[in-house]
Amino acid sequence: NLNFSSFQFISCNLTSFFLFIVFYVTFLYSEEYRVNKTIYDMRVYKDFLTLDSDLNLIENQELRLCDYYIASSFRPYCGKNQMLDYLSIDVLEKVLEAGARALWLDIFNSDMTIHAEPVLSVGKNKGNWTYSLNFVKFEDAIKKIAETAFNPGKVNNYNDPLILVLNLNVQDNVFTINKVKDILIKHLRTKLLPPRYGYANKNIGHIKMKELMRKIIIITNKMYKNS
Repeated sequence: NLNFSSFQFISCNLTSFFLFIVFYVTFLYSEEYRVNKTIYDMRVYKDFLTLDSDLNLIENQELRLCDYYIASSFRPYCGKNQMLDYLSIDVLEKVLEAGARALWLDIFNSDMTIHAEPVLSVGKNKGNWTYSLNFVKFEDAIKKIAETAFNPGKVNNYNDPLILVLNLNVQDNVFTINKVKDILIKHLRTKLLPPRYGYANKNIGHIKMKELMRKIIIITNKMYKNS
């Protein structure tokens, strides 16, 4: 039969084991662990990819955008999972360093007021629902893109054009959309294409690469209207 001392010993061990499990699970689902694990797993890119650019050859710059396949990334700020996980601009930086030149960004309002800031998240436009465990400020992401995408010290394909697909989920909040515009101009002014390329005035796929070198191509959904 168990005496009182034995019962205390077992009870103490069970409590310690339970606390260890809680601590371990909390650690596994912490932002720091999950983001760092994602970045650690992305080391494989450096082991298998040798990045260069075909556009270093003058003759290739005469080809059109539609003549190329483009390395792309859907929500390049996500960690392990597309939903119910943490977001980080450090992951975005690693995606750019791996060679991606087309980035899909989901933009939401930070709150439901006219003073909302544009943020990157995962969710739905209707109801401004977001399904990530945190969000990334749109300005922080654009600043990181400006510092990385065209920097020869960061990436080898810095001369290639970069496509930003801005999926606006801001519920027609013109104030947020205008903040998006202001942020793009603030950080990427020298990389923006001239107005003659705007509003689908040209078939962007048929433009020669030499016109797009070191430039940003911006594609949005229809929510930009009236902004």
